[in-house]
Amino acid sequence: MVRHNLRAYLRHQAKTVRPSFWMPEQMLYEIFSWLPPESLFRFKCVCKSWYSFITSLIKNPFFVAKHLSNAQNKVFSPESLLIVGHHVVLPGQRINHNIFLLNVSDDDGEKDEIHPVIEELDLRSPWGRGNMRDDKFRRMMGSDLCKTEFYHCDGIICLMARDKIMLWNPALVDSKILPPANNVFNWKMVEATGFGYDPIASDYKIVRICIHDLIEMYSLNTNTWNETKKGPDKVNMLEYKMELCHKGVCYWFFNGCRKNMVRSVNLHSGQSQIIPLPARKSCSRTLQVWNDSIAFVSFHRRKGTTGSIEMWVTKNYSGAISDSSLWIKYLSIVNPEGIRRPLRILNGDELLLKGEDENFFFYNLHTRRLRKLIINEVGSIIFWGSSYVASLVSVNRQGQA
Repeated sequence: MVRHNLRAYLRHQAKTVRPSFWMPEQMLYEIFSWLPPESLFRFKCVCKSWYSFITSLIKNPFFVAKHLSNAQNKVFSPESLLIVGHHVVLPGQRINHNIFLLNVSDDDGEKDEIHPVIEELDLRSPWGRGNMRDDKFRRMMGSDLCKTEFYHCDGIICLMARDKIMLWNPALVDSKILPPANNVFNWKMVEATGFGYDPIASDYKIVRICIHDLIEMYSLNTNTWNETKKGPDKVNMLEYKMELCHKGVCYWFFNGCRKNMVRSVNLHSGQSQIIPLPARKSCSRTLQVWNDSIAFVSFHRRKGTTGSIEMWVTKNYSGAISDSSLWIKYLSIVNPEGIRRPLRILNGDELLLKGEDENFFFYNLHTRRLRKLIINEVGSIIFWGSSYVASLVSVNRQGQA
């Protein structure tokens, strides 16, 4: 009788009692701030209390900022690079471009060849109508994916196609089409574009430099466009695509100049200036962030030589550069065989270089070792973006600081 009652009691307990997932909220807060968004969304299914707690965290701007800071440290995840290209196709097959993540793990420089992991990003329609390929993207944005300008900042990807602009966070499956600008200029009169974060206003902004040197900015916080003061002349000599945004300042290279120069626009004040760069005229060049300072990397070629690569760093502790910045030559690679263009700095000390015949290499800035990057899954790469982080920053966050 006692044994029968015990079995009945245990059956009753099995039906009514569930495992306890209680932990101090402060401990959960810290643990969850280190998890990728995909894991957070999966853990919402653990129990009702976790569902409510994680849902509230995702909407908490302080947690979103802490989560982003942890993600940018990349302690537990490989470096991810945003690229645009297409899958390797057989002759006669249609080429469809897409957005990929190139994940590069830190192998301590032991291998002669680097084999990254390629991940395809699914671009979903802002109206929830499934994934977009080239044909759907063309109908919505009025341009092919391969002809679209791409920017990335804190997990948000900005796509600019003619007169339409879309912001997209792949980790949140979150996107929006921006309202049209206020001025009378159409997209054909835009001379340069950019996208970045304004740390003073805690706001993400898009900047467009139009003819007559009018600067207009879009604010994600207010979902509005505003015109700012005019900048210096020579707007028609700017490269259309922004080269870098660092600590709230955007930079563009000049074309057709005898000297290396950039133009800067402050995302908070709207102030603009023209800044000279070191070294002679370059065949190819890039501005990158290295050790929290701006580095200028350029490739030069003289007749009868294979050229050289130079890297200059600035000793400006504010993080921005100006016409009074002090530049120091950090690196010079003479006659780099088969190298044609510097692209990005990854993992803190790996300089990504493009060679001949779509070959790519990593050059370690400390060990001076050159290694080949093997990319088999993606065909022709038409765009190399910045380092990507999966974040909880929503593009539909009007009024959120």
